Amino acid sequence: MKVKTIYFILICSISTLLICNLSYAGKKTSTGCFGGCNKTKHSINKNDVNWKLLFAQLFASEIKKEIPTKTPVSTQLDNYFTYSSLSFDKAEEEIKFRAKKDGNKSEDIYRQRINIFENNKEKAKALKIDFKSSISKRVRNNPEIKNFLKSIISNSKSKNQDENYFTTKEAQDVIKALSFTQTQNQTNQKVAIILFPGFAAQSSKDYIFEELAISANKYYGRPSTRPIELDTGITVVGEDYRHFYGDKYYSSTSNIVDILHPIGQELGNSIGSNQRREIAFKDWILKLPSKYKDTKLILVAHNSAGPAILDMLAKYSDVRKKVLGVVTIAGIVQGSGMARLSQEKIKNILENILGENIYQKISLLAKKTPEVVDKLIACLDFPTDNINLNLEPFKNILQKMGVDTTLLADRFKKYLETLNTIDIINGINDLTPYEQIKWHLKYFNNKYFDHKMFFMNLSALFDPQTLVRPRGENPLMEKEPSPIVPMLDDNGNIDWQNFSMDALYLSLISIPGFKNTSAGLFDGNVELGNSKSLLLDSRPLSSSLTKKELLKLWSDPEMQEIYKERKITESMLYNSPRNTLIKAKNTSNIHAIDLGEVLASSISVAYKQFIKLNSKHPEWKFPRMALMRALMQVLALYNLYQQSFIEDMEDEI
Repeated sequence: MKVKTIYFILICSISTLLICNLSYAGKKTSTGCFGGCNKTKHSINKNDVNWKLLFAQLFASEIKKEIPTKTPVSTQLDNYFTYSSLSFDKAEEEIKFRAKKDGNKSEDIYRQRINIFENNKEKAKALKIDFKSSISKRVRNNPEIKNFLKSIISNSKSKNQDENYFTTKEAQDVIKALSFTQTQNQTNQKVAIILFPGFAAQSSKDYIFEELAISANKYYGRPSTRPIELDTGITVVGEDYRHFYGDKYYSSTSNIVDILHPIGQELGNSIGSNQRREIAFKDWILKLPSKYKDTKLILVAHNSAGPAILDMLAKYSDVRKKVLGVVTIAGIVQGSGMARLSQEKIKNILENILGENIYQKISLLAKKTPEVVDKLIACLDFPTDNINLNLEPFKNILQKMGVDTTLLADRFKKYLETLNTIDIINGINDLTPYEQIKWHLKYFNNKYFDHKMFFMNLSALFDPQTLVRPRGENPLMEKEPSPIVPMLDDNGNIDWQNFSMDALYLSLISIPGFKNTSAGLFDGNVELGNSKSLLLDSRPLSSSLTKKELLKLWSDPEMQEIYKERKITESMLYNSPRNTLIKAKNTSNIHAIDLGEVLASSISVAYKQFIKLNSKHPEWKFPRMALMRALMQVLALYNLYQQSFIEDMEDEI
């Protein structure tokens, strides 16, 4: 086995394998104009809207709509809903402080984490939908906003589960608010929300928030999902999106607000470098059908799609001018410690095989000529005797659950043989905290984001208990136990048919990161603080970068010019609040907003590109549609707020 051996190492290191253990034996922001206006004056107060509380209120309300009437609301909310009035960075600081007083043991940290993020008094603040606590009086009294808030309250009753969202009164009010504009000679603006999936997405034909995307497809006369022309198991090719979103499927309904979704090969190699992904994203956007020519775009990025989207916006002005803003969901915004761990594992393995000096030279060469380096590595015959892929503890469970492990292995084999070694290494490197923080210090400013744009972050806060809690009751009023806790059948045997394989997967890939994360604030992929914008983050860089990384960041010749310009000393770089390292006047185009947290692990996006889930087994399902309905309402309110509080409208882009 040659190059495919290293592929196995790389994929395992970043948790794409099912329960994979790898070992080696041997060697300040200001507000932006939602409508894309230029040269405007804003009459906006930072206390006008508490966006975090607002989203929590809306999300709780949307979850309630889906709960059977006789089911205790608290039971269902406890599975997914969390709220704390503390910001994420202050919460981390408070957890550490309280835990230190108690003894600073892991159980102390965990208890304080629960006290802050699952505090019933705190949660109660978000369970009333009167908006007085989240929106100031002057904003609530604005006619457009006042009417929209009334519509939210009037539509807060239980919903028909079979009803298409876009046909509901709630959705029509959202569309009206989201398309509202005060632009001269324009009655409304067209808006398209594009959903970008994250890790390993090029091999999946599924939508990340399928309920919303399917609702839009049906409403606008398209098939519910994109017809698949080729599925090799490693790459998916769908019907040409220019036809799918073009005039092939006729609808008499004008798509004033639409939901779009690239799939498969359109996303590039989604475990590779940001550079290749952002080119794929850019091309997809610029080649949309002509009917989207004047449509404003909102980019929703899940997981690792976030860094690629931000880099794309910084580098390509022709895309940037179309974009109103970005929403990251469980996003790797400031990098992931898991990527750093993977990088270290790969480095250690390759150094044992290649030698440290050779590895360093290859790493430098890879940035300039990756194809040459990939051919070099492909010629090496790696010693497979020293590689131990430890899946044995789980094989019996998987087989009892009806999983054909031979097909699983065959799919991995095909998948790994097609990948580019250096691109994967670069992809892991791109997601490390060092690279992402360096990127933000260099690019996240007015020079590269040259018109008003919002940047919202919604995080998935993982708790090991989340997946073992009972699910409450289903619509038939039947009690649903946790899908990850083994139950006994009438014969006293484990009831594997009611055991959830994807819940097991989500839990086990999350626990290693949870154990190694400050204050236990983690989702399935990234530390809570690193899923937020640097502009919102008051932690020092030393809280997420190692001493070696800090020294490297300070010594970087390219960054030295930036430090000189901003008058940043070495001590300031290491110890100052990171949001002060970019001056407010240099980020006035970027409105950074924290939407808070939900309780989840990767928003229960199933890893179907590798695991064909047996339909007999339950899935751990997050209320994705409730989350997306709440997000749509936030986006609509944000538009009304920005449009209504802009003065002296001048030139339009």
